[in-house]
Amino acid sequence: MADNIANVIHQTHFEYAHQKILIGLMVINNRMVERQTSILKPFDITLQQYNVLRILRGQYPKKCTLNVIRDRMIDRMSDVSRIVERLRQNGLLTRVPKVKDRRAVDILISEKGLTLLKEIDALIDYFYEPIIQMQEDEKTKMSELLDKLLSHILETE
Repeated sequence: MADNIANVIHQTHFEYAHQKILIGLMVINNRMVERQTSILKPFDITLQQYNVLRILRGQYPKKCTLNVIRDRMIDRMSDVSRIVERLRQNGLLTRVPKVKDRRAVDILISEKGLTLLKEIDALIDYFYEPIIQMQEDEKTKMSELLDKLLSHILETE
């Protein structure tokens, strides 16, 4: 098998294995983001908006708060309030003021939002294709290694 990471970045030597791993993760992340962005572009939504809609669909039919969405976002730098407002303006979710505290709101994905996600779901296999092609034992091992790496990252934060 060709050394694809080295070929993509045109670097044949890495001083340490951890350098190649980190660069490999960054290259793969970038390519996967490009794939996902190309799927979402015709629907005129961003990756962050898609993430919010998926979180809300996971909660559906229950409502959700901004804090729950913020805690579950993949991109921790996202301005969740702004994203939610944009999705509301597009009719993809609703904001419902809480009875006891009118400053707080519950958020619920709309039928239009659910329909949009179904349309995207029909095309999403293109995004997953590189992973689908892997053997089941490779997927299991990779998932375990990613969990372990994330654990180490979270321990140092």
